[in-house]
Amino acid sequence: QGSIDAAYATGNALCAAGVIPGSDMTPEAALTKLSYVLSKTEWSYATKKEMLQASLRGELTVAKPSKLDDLDLITAIARTMNISSPEELQSLQTVLYPSILCSVTAHGDVDRLEVMRQFGAYLSSCDYDFRTPLHVASSEGNVAMVRYLLQHGASVHMRDRDHHTPLMSAVFCDQHAVIELLVQAGAHLSLPALQLADELCTAARNGNVKRLESYKLAGASFYESDVTGRTCLHAACEAGQEAVVKFLLENKVWPETKDVYNHSPKEIAQLLGHVKLLQLLKASCRLLTGRLRILTNNHPCSTIMAL
Repeated sequence: QGSIDAAYATGNALCAAGVIPGSDMTPEAALTKLSYVLSKTEWSYATKKEMLQASLRGELTVAKPSKLDDLDLITAIARTMNISSPEELQSLQTVLYPSILCSVTAHGDVDRLEVMRQFGAYLSSCDYDFRTPLHVASSEGNVAMVRYLLQHGASVHMRDRDHHTPLMSAVFCDQHAVIELLVQAGAHLSLPALQLADELCTAARNGNVKRLESYKLAGASFYESDVTGRTCLHAACEAGQEAVVKFLLENKVWPETKDVYNHSPKEIAQLLGHVKLLQLLKASCRLLTGRLRILTNNHPCSTIMAL
């Protein structure tokens, strides 16, 4: 029962006499370990003493020192504000702890976050902007921190003040590895269809291929259309964004999709004189039409979505 160390009078006297404390090792483990350590002729006497008191194969219970500087901070603030009742202290902790959690997360300190969790911190608690530690880790692109939070029950569905989930935070910061991890954990895009279409069109118009890739990883369809029926391919052709057009065509976006004005991306490129884009769109049309013809011949019920 218990353990042997120099924290009490008898243990201190034994250590002073040269006895090496074995903490909570069983006699069998102590004898086995002693045989192993004594056999290491290349180790010095000091090293052997050190190894006997260290956990080599899990034979000792290793207690991590708990550093709760955050609780000390809360206590200091409570004293400054003359807070003395347990209820007031709990209210102060409820206000400050989420912000401290987000700060620790932003610094990528998983060990400190684990200590706070062990002391009762709720890892899905939100700060004044309703952002959770998972929002912060997703924005930072810290895959290890995101994985830790998910493993300890952090919700992928929490929304901040702007109604954005951690997945949207990752998308807005183009953190592709985090996006994939969140999707695997059950996250999905929460934007309304028209808002998503506007975001895609804006990215296409600005030539932001990386953002379009982020939306693709998050599960967005490049066929989402705005109130005028325009897709991101329409927007890319209007702005003359060749890199975006190439990216969308590589993802098999159909160049003949019509908007409410009956204009396709190919027709827009032609009207605006984007010769290079027109060549790319025509080549893609031929390729996709050829594939569709083959699919239709082999499987009469096939549609263009099979491409």
